[in-house]
Amino acid sequence: MKQTTFLYNKKKVFEAAKQAATSLELEIRSSSLEDGTLEFYSNGGFFSFGNKIDLKIISNEPTKNTLKVTSISAAAIQVIDWGTNDDLETKIIEKVKNILNG
Repeated sequence: MKQTTFLYNKKKVFEAAKQAATSLELEIRSSSLEDGTLEFYSNGGFFSFGNKIDLKIISNEPTKNTLKVTSISAAAIQVIDWGTNDDLETKIIEKVKNILNG
């Protein structure tokens, strides 16, 4: 799990997270601005069955929101993640930063 705080309103962080998913070719499985939640899915590859990625936006103040990103293997039988979860979490946060600060 990784997190970072943005000095933007919740809706702006939410929309940037959705843009980041599209840019990173992640499937958006669900999203709720009201709840501040998003769920993405990343297709698997040679070493992975895919990943389920949960995002939660926590409002600290009207223009200060924390984005928490958690990636786990989509298959319970996958024991080793080969660093994929950490990479996905980092890529999403960096992409959101770039979109908001771009």
